Amino acid sequence: MRSYAVLSAGFQPTGAEPDVYSVVFNEGCAEFTRRGGSLTTTHDVLFSAEDDGEARGVTVSNAGTQSRNVEITSYAELTLGPQAADVAHPAFAANRAA
Repeated sequence: MRSYAVLSAGFQPTGAEPDVYSVVFNEGCAEFTRRGGSLTTTHDVLFSAEDDGEARGVTVSNAGTQSRNVEITSYAELTLGPQAADVAHPAFAANRAA
């Protein structure tokens, strides 16, 4: 039986309350651990101030007795200009009025 449940390695973008959630910040990295039911995800983010870059990894563990098929999708939102340009853009005018 397929459930097609949508999960997230972090709290966002689903906003679903996990059974267990923790975040550990260290110099140059962050580790997000989330457990919901029998699945645990660990999302590691390594970043370098020297190189203006980051690397990400996701580990999924199944503690249940049933095998699971998991589809992983990733996305990124890149900002290539200064924040002032985003704020000045007409598309965000409605947000300034609120």
